[in-house]
Amino acid sequence: MTAGTPESLITLVLTHGLAATGRPAPPRTVPSEHDFDAVLALARRERLTGLLAATVAAGELVLTDAQRARLAEAHRDAMLACLALERLALVVHDALAARGVGHAFLKGVAWAQVHYPDPSWRAYGDVDVLVHPDGWDDAVAWCRSVGAVRHYPEPRPGFDRRFGRSVAWTMPDRLELDVHRSLAPGPLGVTVTADDLLPAAATFRLAGRDLPRLEAASELVHAALHAVAGDRVPRPAVLRDVAQLATITRPGVAEVEARARAGRVGAAVAHGIRLAADRLGLAPHPLLHWANTYRPGPDERRRLRATLAADGSYARQAWATLRFVEGLRAKADYLRALAAPAAAYRDERDGGRLGRPRRLLAAVTGHDR
Repeated sequence: MTAGTPESLITLVLTHGLAATGRPAPPRTVPSEHDFDAVLALARRERLTGLLAATVAAGELVLTDAQRARLAEAHRDAMLACLALERLALVVHDALAARGVGHAFLKGVAWAQVHYPDPSWRAYGDVDVLVHPDGWDDAVAWCRSVGAVRHYPEPRPGFDRRFGRSVAWTMPDRLELDVHRSLAPGPLGVTVTADDLLPAAATFRLAGRDLPRLEAASELVHAALHAVAGDRVPRPAVLRDVAQLATITRPGVAEVEARARAGRVGAAVAHGIRLAADRLGLAPHPLLHWANTYRPGPDERRRLRATLAADGSYARQAWATLRFVEGLRAKADYLRALAAPAAAYRDERDGGRLGRPRRLLAAVTGHDR
């Protein structure tokens, strides 16, 4: 990459504040309007306006007054959205606490406050909360009681509490809330669940109050799993989260390995750390050394292979999960939900009665790409 291209500028932004051996030199000239348009559009889409603004404030990227004004407007919009989501997090916390539901906030709303030098560096688009299975029905009932609308119906009654990763809700004010059972979808999520992670071991400060979050080792596990099992190509902000936690927060290697092994996801966590290191050109650090030398067991390797083979496809990921569901009865219930879901779910996601068999066949044969 040539210094000053949109690609090198994005790398400069993504690595701001990190020790990165592959970090491009700051450009000596103001980016062209074409290049700045590309960078700003990506920063808006990937919620990187805070990092972009911090890079400019540090003098690592020089903009024209007009470019600065456009960036300030985009960053203001992102921060206003985050303020609204912070208020939602407080409402969710009060509602769940009043019902005695164990919970911990995940990703943006918590990590911005704890792991970044300024919360404005880490924008986000929804509130993620991990809920203990004992309180799952209460959490869902509260969402419905306030008029929230879930994005997709449940495949079968009880499926979400037993097998799902999360349920996405749109609140009456159009804000998004993700209620999680697990930290990851598919094969990686079967054994990294709320009942193992809660009660939360840490808190973060928001509006003068302490809200629950996971301890840092579990948060790094979550970030790495998100990089591996989220989108086919990991989103830039996700890789930055991995790098931020691994190189700045620096939870202990022993703690990260213990949490990863307990969830049987050590191979995936190591892979996620390597993905971030390769994309961002991170300097050597203890957790990268661990990721490069970690020796996973065969079960961990199978889970990672199954996740990578799914390649972001929901149907392939769902089908791949079946082999990792423990217990014959649980496997039968999971398979029944996949093969013959409730009518509302089938109509919404599969386009009618024959859509589900076609999707399963495509997932098994690899023709759903």
